[in-house]
Amino acid sequence: MLKNLEAFVYGIVIILLTGCSSDKDIDPWLGNYAFSEKPLKAGAGYNMVMEWDLSVNKIDKNYSAILNVNGQQTSFSMFNNVDGNDSALFVIYESTLDGRKDIFKKGDTLFSLHKKGVYIKTSWNMLAPILSETAPKEGRCFIFTGTDKNNNTLRIRTSNQGVFLH
Repeated sequence: MLKNLEAFVYGIVIILLTGCSSDKDIDPWLGNYAFSEKPLKAGAGYNMVMEWDLSVNKIDKNYSAILNVNGQQTSFSMFNNVDGNDSALFVIYESTLDGRKDIFKKGDTLFSLHKKGVYIKTSWNMLAPILSETAPKEGRCFIFTGTDKNNNTLRIRTSNQGVFLH
């Protein structure tokens, strides 16, 4: 009986020390984020701008993110998977959304976001700001801009008439 109790306590201690799969709570990241690169003066005298929009969503129990980047002669959209927890979010490339050739490999981590107090720190990986050749590897880039009316959460409902998002 004592051996069983010791084994039980040992198992609980291991679980407490190593954690469980419930540490992947990405819900606090649901919403929309924006990043505006510092304008760059073009040779013709105008300012080039680059706007980034990231939308972190939940469909049923699956998380994903859509990244749109738009600027002077640049525009692309990507569908991404996300991983992380309540303090870190990793944006992982899945596919393009605009029919362009893939420039990243499926599974490449593009960048990550980390909550630091009231700020969000961006750590660039396979993708980085476009306008500056000397952009830092990390910094305060993205800001939270809010959620949609459903907190960026959709549910899939199926019936004999088809699949519906609500």
